[in-house]
Amino acid sequence: MVKGTLKYNAISKKDNRFIINVKKCRVCNTYDCTKFVLDGSMELVGKETDVSRILDEIIPYKNLINDYGVAISGGEPTCQFTFLIELLKAIKYNGFHTAIETNASSPKLLELLKYLDFVICDLKHIDDKKHREQTGFTNKMVLKNIKRIAERKHPIKISKYANMFVKYGIQGIKT
Repeated sequence: MVKGTLKYNAISKKDNRFIINVKKCRVCNTYDCTKFVLDGSMELVGKETDVSRILDEIIPYKNLINDYGVAISGGEPTCQFTFLIELLKAIKYNGFHTAIETNASSPKLLELLKYLDFVICDLKHIDDKKHREQTGFTNKMVLKNIKRIAERKHPIKISKYANMFVKYGIQGIKT
């Protein structure tokens, strides 16, 4: 399933049901991951797809996007890890540069590096307490992944706190 943006963890799944936390959903004000229907309720948007269909859509544009490549974002792409790794393998096989925009919370993130040319990390907050307030989760795995990626000298951009890394260096991250 390819889904829209899921900021603030507004949508979760429990017992094969989707739960929409409307308070969190309305914080983003974009409703990218939902659409309103006539009765005022919301439903998930997206479509089922597979790797070959995605390749069929992007290969005709290869010459146009060759300098830029294919960036995979979401929601959080690593939530669909098995699909994501197969997609990245296929995209790389077809000669595209690859990037991912991620919150870096997946313990499996480093497994993707051999198929990624660039990682864009959306660090919500460097302070664990503030990160938990914003996301409901600790940032320990996020920081651990950022540090490991940087130690491997793999290209990474930390979108919110890039200046902090320039000032303090990767050694300033406590994991």
